[in-house]
Amino acid sequence: MEQELINQWNRLVGFTSASQTGDGVMVSGGSQANLIGMMMARHHACPDIKTNGFGHQKLIAFVSDQAHYSGQKAANVLGIGVDNLIAVASDSDGRMCPSALIEAIEQSIEKGHKPFYIGLTAGTTVLGAFDPVPQCRVIADQYNLWLHIDGAWGAPVLFSQQHKHLLKGCELADSFSWDAHKLMNVPITAAVILTRHQGMLEQTCGGGGGDYLFHNDENAAHNLGQKSIQCGRRADALKVWLSWKAIGNTGFEDKVDQLQILKDGCVEAIENSPQLHMIGPAPYLNVLFQYRPSADLNEVQLRELNIALCKAMQTQGGAFVDYAKYQGKTGIRLILANSDTQVSDINRLLDNCIKTGATLANQG
Repeated sequence: MEQELINQWNRLVGFTSASQTGDGVMVSGGSQANLIGMMMARHHACPDIKTNGFGHQKLIAFVSDQAHYSGQKAANVLGIGVDNLIAVASDSDGRMCPSALIEAIEQSIEKGHKPFYIGLTAGTTVLGAFDPVPQCRVIADQYNLWLHIDGAWGAPVLFSQQHKHLLKGCELADSFSWDAHKLMNVPITAAVILTRHQGMLEQTCGGGGGDYLFHNDENAAHNLGQKSIQCGRRADALKVWLSWKAIGNTGFEDKVDQLQILKDGCVEAIENSPQLHMIGPAPYLNVLFQYRPSADLNEVQLRELNIALCKAMQTQGGAFVDYAKYQGKTGIRLILANSDTQVSDINRLLDNCIKTGATLANQG
């Protein structure tokens, strides 16, 4: 089951073609998937580290300033050092800026350091932005860097013929992470790390156990232990297999398309409201907006008001939504992942935001 799921995921990403056969293994979650992506990048750049450990070379990794915090975890665990994970500036749409990436790489080279990894995000945590893959692939080739895509949240857009353009060029990446326990609604945990380089997972993660467990016999192809940094693993493939078999590619496509329509209606309602304002664009299923009752309030006051609004709604049972900050503005962070959500649910939420916000504003 797991091997067939890997094959299907690789076909969607584009890692399987006439010239290549993708590889992969299921992992505990997006954080471990991104860790292994960076680990493969380290092995690609400096394979001797696996046996000899770090020398005096300082390795530098690059991610967007909107990237998930798992990049910092990976840099810590792998011995790269969190200070050597460079946050590259994003543009007004929350996407990594290629020119800023080149500048950051050049600066690290000037310091005598060794760049080795570019981590892109497909569906950032706040705005749901998709970093530009083709442009960053050109940069990765120019400097011989590994290109990884964190698709933990945004990858299911590949099911949709209408919206998969958001991940244009994803087949150009070296590795790709995907969480089935997010938008695919498979019970946690269920995630995968994919790579277009056959054998790289085993080269990076494998070692030991050959004398008693990983026998080179007729069942060797089905023993995935050497591709994993775990020993004991849950049978997560079963959950994904059953979910995928239940609704198929078309079912996931319909879900993505339906939620995008719902999101567009939500954004339109916010833009038509005098009290609510969008903080950033909403290319995917993240909607970041702010309750702003008066132009006289500064951003410090608006931050306090919007955080209090979210907490008040949680306490009162009106809605359980979180808050987030983007480009100095704090607002309400709505994530649309449940296909049972209706327009009436969105309207009720927005009305609740306005009523709760007005009450808090009147209270000072």
